[in-house]
Amino acid sequence: MWLERKIRVLYALANCCIQQKDYELASKVLDQVHDLEETRDNQAKVRSIQGRMFLQLGDLVTAMTFFDEAAKLRPQTTENVDSLVDKSCLSIASNNYAEALELLTKANEKSPSPCPVIINNMSVCLLYLGRLKEALSLLESNLTSNPEAFLQETQVLNLATLYELESSYAGQKKQSLLDLLSRHAGDGVNTACLKF
Repeated sequence: MWLERKIRVLYALANCCIQQKDYELASKVLDQVHDLEETRDNQAKVRSIQGRMFLQLGDLVTAMTFFDEAAKLRPQTTENVDSLVDKSCLSIASNNYAEALELLTKANEKSPSPCPVIINNMSVCLLYLGRLKEALSLLESNLTSNPEAFLQETQVLNLATLYELESSYAGQKKQSLLDLLSRHAGDGVNTACLKF
């Protein structure tokens, strides 16, 4: 029980470091979490988080190192959903949106339930491939059909941006999105993600 609490506190600390843009400290804290995690699957998740963090910094080489380590920790029997998502993130960072979309589509098919990260990244890839209507439809349909899982700041921000790119009626659509947020997200939601 105490080990679980320690790991949760370290994750919270790592999140604070990332928000403060202290990525060096965040990586050190995540290294501690990796050492404390008892299962290979959880260790792989930590390495995957570190890889994504270094992708945000534009360090593809270090990100690949972490993703490779995560892949070695996962079972090698079939292609894992998390491994597919990691590979798609590298493709996105390399501006290869078609390959990223293909990987994310595979990950979505293998995922037991719709995953907000996968759907969000698929919509970003569709947008960069010039398929705005498909990107909008994908994100909007998942958000309205499963608001508990998909009403997160990143998804709402991306949907609001897609509304702006689609038409001059973005304000009305954002108002509908705000109504949905008020019904499902509660008082703690950051409405700045709607870009009003």
